[in-house]
Amino acid sequence: MPKPTDKERVGQWEKRLAAATAETQDWENEFSCDMLEDFYYGRQHKGEDGEWDQRKYVINLFYPSINISKPSMLFALPKYKVSPRITRIDDPMSDSEARAKLQEETLNTFVGAPQLGFDVEAGLAILDAQFRFGVVQVGYTADYGDNPNAGRPILKDGEAMMDGDNEPVVEPKINLTNEGLFYKWISAKNWRVGVGSGNRTSTIDWCGYYDYLHVEDIQRNPRYKNTSNLKGSAKLRAHKDEAADGDERKAGLMKVWFIWDMRARKRYVFGAGLEKFFLEESFSFLPFAALKFDE
Repeated sequence: MPKPTDKERVGQWEKRLAAATAETQDWENEFSCDMLEDFYYGRQHKGEDGEWDQRKYVINLFYPSINISKPSMLFALPKYKVSPRITRIDDPMSDSEARAKLQEETLNTFVGAPQLGFDVEAGLAILDAQFRFGVVQVGYTADYGDNPNAGRPILKDGEAMMDGDNEPVVEPKINLTNEGLFYKWISAKNWRVGVGSGNRTSTIDWCGYYDYLHVEDIQRNPRYKNTSNLKGSAKLRAHKDEAADGDERKAGLMKVWFIWDMRARKRYVFGAGLEKFFLEESFSFLPFAALKFDE
């Protein structure tokens, strides 16, 4: 049996996403997710003409009711306590206590860093869970640059380091220039899971989300391929009163899908409507956490 082409494989994912989107829309309609969110923002009379809207006096009870409950879920940055497993503590040669303490301090340092934006991103996920569910992604990001010492032997105590074959270890062509963690809220409106999946992320076939990226940023990413002929697929509305969906308001951007296939343990990145993947790689763990008040 011939190996499927990239076009066929991307097309298969487009069909899965279309089915998942239809399932999501049915679920949102059944539980009136958009209407409840509109009520929170005070749009109880959305769709009425301006004159009628101005004559109505509305007391919005949704907004204060939800906001009163939010501090009990995230009042301040959390402090984490890491404890080793009992079985490891009982090992007389174990250094689990010291390792747990190091992990605890590292975790609290990262979560408390302003650039991570934990409180903002977690707060958005908590608010999203009031109407749908909350999803956050935790990941690692790194920047690399050309190494001016590429090819030269790495020195230790003034002498060249040697490898197992007694050859000098040389400087790499590129160096790590910056690295860190990121913590990102994923809008529940953009989130998809395989049709027929269970309630736990560990038991689903696949999951993922879409986002809008600048074409230049996609092409600048050294890990992405098949990006040379990209064009922004979204367009700007001609007038504020002209009907347009959310996609059409993303001028100069491209809709990109990020998919984690749990069965194949593969991660895919591709542009909506395109025929090739930007990225295809293996992954070891699912970098998402979900908040649901009801199953």
